[in-house]
Amino acid sequence: MRKRRRKNPARAARAKAWRELSGKLRAAVGACEVCGSTEGVLNVHHVLGRRVRPDLLLDENNLVCLCQRHHFLLHHGHEAEFLAWLRGRKPCQWVWVM
Repeated sequence: MRKRRRKNPARAARAKAWRELSGKLRAAVGACEVCGSTEGVLNVHHVLGRRVRPDLLLDENNLVCLCQRHHFLLHHGHEAEFLAWLRGRKPCQWVWVM
């Protein structure tokens, strides 16, 4: 018999906040921020990853909406191009990372 996982109220609250924020961002932006595509599903991507900066998990300035194609490319070897694109589009607080 599998052990039942205990519910973590803090984790559940973060998950709910993430669903609400990402849904709000998708609705507000409405298209891929790289190419402008409105086709398919929009992915909300953390500029600085959750493991690197967990404190920025729900910071709108740390998020971008990407189409599935650009989200895939970002995670499969095209990070340099994404960072170059990002330099001119997000607040200057991220420039030190790039």
